[in-house]
Amino acid sequence: MSQKFLFSQQVLKVLSGNTTTVQATKVVLKLMDLLGHPHPPYPFLRAFCHPSIFSIFVESLWQQLRPNRAKNREADALTKAFFRSRPKGILVKGRVLGPLGSYPNTIIEFDTVQYVPLHSVPLLITMEKTDPENHIEIGYLSKWELIAATVINLAGLSPGFHFYFQSGNARTIARESLEGLSFAERQTIFYELLSLNIKPHRAKNIFQPCTSTLSTVQYSFTPFTFYKEAMALYAAFKPTDHLLLRTAFMLQKARMLFFNQVFFEDAVANVFFSLEGCLLLLQRKYGGSDTKIDLKLLTELFNQRFNNGPELFEFIKEAYEKRVEIVHPSPRSGANWQPYLVPDDYYEY
Repeated sequence: MSQKFLFSQQVLKVLSGNTTTVQATKVVLKLMDLLGHPHPPYPFLRAFCHPSIFSIFVESLWQQLRPNRAKNREADALTKAFFRSRPKGILVKGRVLGPLGSYPNTIIEFDTVQYVPLHSVPLLITMEKTDPENHIEIGYLSKWELIAATVINLAGLSPGFHFYFQSGNARTIARESLEGLSFAERQTIFYELLSLNIKPHRAKNIFQPCTSTLSTVQYSFTPFTFYKEAMALYAAFKPTDHLLLRTAFMLQKARMLFFNQVFFEDAVANVFFSLEGCLLLLQRKYGGSDTKIDLKLLTELFNQRFNNGPELFEFIKEAYEKRVEIVHPSPRSGANWQPYLVPDDYYEY
């Protein structure tokens, strides 16, 4: 039996959790050598032996050997093994946020969310029950990622914090793999794991070259002093309220689309979608429908409960006419391939 095949069997045992700590440690160190990585410090070794973290390094090796897999059955047996292991139970997800965002320069913690600017890189860590990225090819945010982004965005409207999410720059592992580690050690593990699969990013200036390592991507950080507001918003945000989540997601998409001027029309459209969600939430709060706009109820609410309510509601109704023009290819007014929009359509609504 060849050494490669024997090692592949040892890898499978670690992935299945069917091995001793001493044996698993030896396999982890061997795997680090194959990848050209330094051996992890002692506090991290136990975590690296856990199948949900160990499988990430096996995946990295599989990607490196992928061109030769058809010619090397033993290497294929070794490197395909990570497909057998998926994190189970309560999960922890770490994500490096994109360079087009604007981020707080300090740690922000909620009970299910930790935001950390680590080594000048914005890192978002969330507790999850399921990981949609493990099962489908659509890059959905998790609800806690969305809630964190929304809360921080709304708490700090000035100077204007916003999270920019990119697909692929996330890792999900089992929470039990991090047991016994300090908060700082958990951050470090995610930073290292995400360094393995970080994708090249284009800098804000299009004339700068692409970068492909965490340490060379440039991010924008701003002091954050809105803890009280953020905590109040987080406490009020119901993670089971699908209308609220959908409304927040549309606003988040609008903010991300806005940073590519080609998608400005799409950014405005998502602002209008989010505005509709806000109106439905308002109706629901006062006993109305949360599935269909009720103009009579909304007129009464704006007249009675908002300063300059009638004028404000007329302004909102104008948004509907613009929405029809940019959402439908041929509205009643006729097709217009370049609907008239101005920056204030994004900022004011």
